[in-house]
Amino acid sequence: NETLRAARVNDSGLIGRDVSRQFEIFAEIAKTVLGCEKGMVNLLDGACQYTIGAAGKGYDPLLGVPQDLTFCQYALLSPEPFIVPDTHQDERFAGSALTKPPLNCGFYAGFPLNTPDGVVLGTLCGTHPTPLFPDDNQLRIMAKLATTAAAQIQLMIEQSALTASRVGGMLAKFRQFAPDGTLDELMGFLDFCARGTAPAET
Repeated sequence: NETLRAARVNDSGLIGRDVSRQFEIFAEIAKTVLGCEKGMVNLLDGACQYTIGAAGKGYDPLLGVPQDLTFCQYALLSPEPFIVPDTHQDERFAGSALTKPPLNCGFYAGFPLNTPDGVVLGTLCGTHPTPLFPDDNQLRIMAKLATTAAAQIQLMIEQSALTASRVGGMLAKFRQFAPDGTLDELMGFLDFCARGTAPAET
């Protein structure tokens, strides 16, 4: 369900934020495990792919690449890894722009970032200019790494939702006690609550 999948990515709150520090370690480990030139953590929102963590090349986390021009779009179709050891021998990609300069992608391995209920938010992936043939142990480690990266994303989503809920609760209290309060008074109240001195919500 691409509509549901895209909605989950957009609802994550990670698109449009620079969270590369939290995710570049996953990309670095992927690069090392696979022995490839680039490692990336990508989210795909139905229209574009956003690299939220990368190793091997600088990426702008706020810049989207059209989803239909990526390898990762294929990795969204299954909760299982999508491996293309030699792109030049794969009829789906041989001769495509992905295999030519400046991308020169001869190998791709994408490991889905699955939510607990089976929605694929994006991929932990690796690419290389020449073919690579990862063994079972490499694939096993990468699958575990993708699970950990997905859990980190899920945690950030839950923290964001908790923060929004908490702010909403504080705003409701402010309106209850100061319905005609000014913006400065509101900011002061939120700051007061953020320091943990506000009464517990009931």
